[in-house]
Amino acid sequence: MVNVVSPLSGLLAVVYVDDGDLVEAGDDLFEVECMKAFSRIKAPIGGVCKVVSSIGAIISEDEVIIEITPLDDDNPLIDMRKAGA
Repeated sequence: MVNVVSPLSGLLAVVYVDDGDLVEAGDDLFEVECMKAFSRIKAPIGGVCKVVSSIGAIISEDEVIIEITPLDDDNPLIDMRKAGA
């Protein structure tokens, strides 16, 4: 599992994924607002998401926002993804 953390303190303004969503590396995950500037955070790897924070939450630098479980041969979702489901 890979923890995706906030690079700065601020407001969790937008979350683009839900629990169980499949993402690819580079997909948008969330946005943090700090001093009226927005930082968009992208997925570092592909896999299945688990959101561990809520929109509107005040978050700290390095706080875990999303956990990504990578897809591999032991994960049954990989067959659905290859089939385009």
